[in-house]
Amino acid sequence: MPQCIYCGREGPVREFNREHVLPRAFGHFQNAPTLTSGRRYRVCRVCNQQLGDQVDVVLARGSIEAALRVMRGLVPPDDLGRLNYDRIAVSLPSGHPLFPMLLRFVPGPDGSGISTSAASQLRLSIENGPLQCIPEHRIGANLPSLLKRGRPSNIGVFWWNGDPAAPKRIQDKATAAGLSNRDWNAIVDESQKQQVQVDVNFDFTIDAPILRAIAKIAFEYFVWAIEPVAAHLIRIDSLRPIRMFILAGDGDSRAFVKPTNASLLRRETTTLRRTQSHILTLDWGYQPGSPVVGGVALFNDLSYHVRISEALSPIWQDIDHGHHFDPSTGRISALAHGRFVQPAW
Repeated sequence: MPQCIYCGREGPVREFNREHVLPRAFGHFQNAPTLTSGRRYRVCRVCNQQLGDQVDVVLARGSIEAALRVMRGLVPPDDLGRLNYDRIAVSLPSGHPLFPMLLRFVPGPDGSGISTSAASQLRLSIENGPLQCIPEHRIGANLPSLLKRGRPSNIGVFWWNGDPAAPKRIQDKATAAGLSNRDWNAIVDESQKQQVQVDVNFDFTIDAPILRAIAKIAFEYFVWAIEPVAAHLIRIDSLRPIRMFILAGDGDSRAFVKPTNASLLRRETTTLRRTQSHILTLDWGYQPGSPVVGGVALFNDLSYHVRISEALSPIWQDIDHGHHFDPSTGRISALAHGRFVQPAW
């Protein structure tokens, strides 16, 4: 009878989902690793729903990896409106005359490609200082603290093409947040200007829900890899902390997941990467007591080391695994066996 790797629930097969180790939002792959039929350790529907609502959706729609999904062509144009900009900001570079305008991803001029346009936003300076942009959905939260610093000036409104109601909405929200009508200057619509190719800046936040989503990938990769060779290790007590961090956010995220600009793979640098595909790795040190560490690098960009367990067993077992997931072809290939991962801790 299947057992959930998170809550420990046992039950009939119908109570368990087909769980993809690497979420399908990041590509569809041939013979993708899954926790499904034929395996005892799987993910129940209750935990799957909870994790999908709390962590998977954040990674897929509101992280730097979500922005990379767009740039790598994994997000269709008609799905761009579902991206969440709470943790990511796309803006024009400092040399641009409209800096620091915030941007959003929109369908290209022909409706098939991906482009950027002005996000609906409030733009102002305080005491004639540097211009600042506040996205529409953050006006109520961010504007009051700015207004406490001094008198606003150079106020303008920008909005993206196809949303003519945005200026009135922004004015209403800004007024409700304390910006009086007499402070308004020109409302500027940049949405009709001819599209040109420009570089953009990315700022992003990595918080606990994103780290939980990354830990979930690493932990499920561990379960998938180890069940055929040492299934008894999956339910030992030393794995409870990572389970509860993923499922409920318990514990300090920094104790479980460490982001890094360094590549997971040897012979790569922060600027020289041999692939833009996903990398998953699993490493257990050479002696008893060594931590089990999973590696996750989506699009081989930002990398994460996930401490899955301090020590699984006094009996060391070789569980080195590594796989390369190419979203452009849907193919998965194993990495060469050996010390292919960079030291994590």
